[in-house]
Amino acid sequence: MIAMIVSALVIGVLVGFFNIVPETALGGVTSVSQLLLIALLFLVGIDVGANKEVLIDLKRMGVRILALPLAITAGSLLGGVVLSVLLGMSIYESLAVASGMGYYTLSSIILTQAVGTALGTLAFLSNIFREILTVVTSPGLARISRLAPVASGGATSMDTTLPVIIQCTSKTVGVLAVISGVIITLLVPFLVSLFARFIR
Repeated sequence: MIAMIVSALVIGVLVGFFNIVPETALGGVTSVSQLLLIALLFLVGIDVGANKEVLIDLKRMGVRILALPLAITAGSLLGGVVLSVLLGMSIYESLAVASGMGYYTLSSIILTQAVGTALGTLAFLSNIFREILTVVTSPGLARISRLAPVASGGATSMDTTLPVIIQCTSKTVGVLAVISGVIITLLVPFLVSLFARFIR
């Protein structure tokens, strides 16, 4: 499945780069992708609802479920601090980019409007690479820890990287991935905007 996802991405990039599909035909791509994503989450929901053990596991975890997205957020911000030192970058710029946590569309737009295209482009690239690396490395990460692919995916663990996470781990982890992804997605605009305010 991972090979198919990566192949589809590469083919899509090539089709877009060489303008194989007319630009007028691309107008409905966003709508179609949103519908497919909703259908995916609906099917995952049916699968989870039919598996009573998953629901029992979630009930047993209780509020501890919140620990995962908070740990992922803290780890991402810590990574931003470390990279600011290693790259000689402003700490607030690095934290603003790291705060995207895989949500490349929103974080890049916020930073482009608040700071400029250079940082917006950096946010876009770093966060899209996070998503691609999650897809490619999830099988190996899952051997280290069943939650590692969720941490790697960040905000994307609720949608684009969810099928790979479920395939490499379990349905219970898949539900945790959705919950974690939703919480992180809600944090992204707040954190990116917060750190962008301090960039001079």
